[in-house]
Amino acid sequence: DAFYDCTGLTNVTIPNSVTTIADGAFYGCKGLTNVTIPNSVTTIGENAFSGCSSLERIILSDNVTKIDHFAFQLCTALSDVTLSKNLKYVGTQAFYQCCFEEIDLPDTLTFIGESAFSDNHKLTSITIPDSVTVLGNYIFSSCDALTEVVLPQGILQIPQGMFSNCNSITEFTVPDGVTSIRE
Repeated sequence: DAFYDCTGLTNVTIPNSVTTIADGAFYGCKGLTNVTIPNSVTTIGENAFSGCSSLERIILSDNVTKIDHFAFQLCTALSDVTLSKNLKYVGTQAFYQCCFEEIDLPDTLTFIGESAFSDNHKLTSITIPDSVTVLGNYIFSSCDALTEVVLPQGILQIPQGMFSNCNSITEFTVPDGVTSIRE
């Protein structure tokens, strides 16, 4: 909570000595528009940038392996996201109510938490790589612009509410091997 609710903060440059952006570090910094995250950072903590409603762009270096729960939730202006090519974990509601049209998920990703991308009204397509083995419930719930989805071939079930209120999906292919489609 180092800069908790510092609404006047607009620009942050983090030095190379930082390896983790801690839980809640910039929570509620509504005026924050620009953050420079160095290559030394490996983890974005819970709620690290939650509620930074003016943040428009984030570029994560290839050293980031974990984006924890709620890290960028309610960053309602976040329209440009570049993820690490070595990312393994995207936590619960990590990008809840963001507004990007697309996001490239790397083939190192193994975990996507509940509601990770839900309530994004601009997301139009998504490909979940075959490396993903854990899919939480409601991942894309209320992504009402979503038209194209490619799921990993190795999944056994489609999680609960994964595409609830995704009214623009007109065609969907269930991957071979799926044994359960949850409610």
